[in-house]
Amino acid sequence: MTQEAIVYSASGRSAVVEVTRKSACGGDCGSCKGCHHPEQVIRVTVRNDVEARAGDRVVIESSGRKVFRCAAVAYILPLILMVAFYFLGSSEGARIALSFLGLGCGVLLCWLYARFVVGKETYRAAIREILR
Repeated sequence: MTQEAIVYSASGRSAVVEVTRKSACGGDCGSCKGCHHPEQVIRVTVRNDVEARAGDRVVIESSGRKVFRCAAVAYILPLILMVAFYFLGSSEGARIALSFLGLGCGVLLCWLYARFVVGKETYRAAIREILR
């Protein structure tokens, strides 16, 4: 997955880039007239292997597999645990309580995954090239 960005600041092997986050319609809001969300600029820390400097237009790249893995952990795992814990109870009240416990366990696992796995350097997007 690649996207263009502008380097906001750079130091050593990392850089902060500004990425324009488009709407669901791809930024062509005039064509569908249904979008109420303007484009947003977000800042992301990326690896800077090409020694880009502040103000450079660059192409950043992240692994699609890693992005989908993170999305699966964040969105699917809590729901699976919620449903699985529901069937552990014997009465309806216990099932509901256990399903919320499963949801809480899923959210906790997401937090641990984000803190200890995604935070590692290998999950960080990287600058692939400087656009001239």
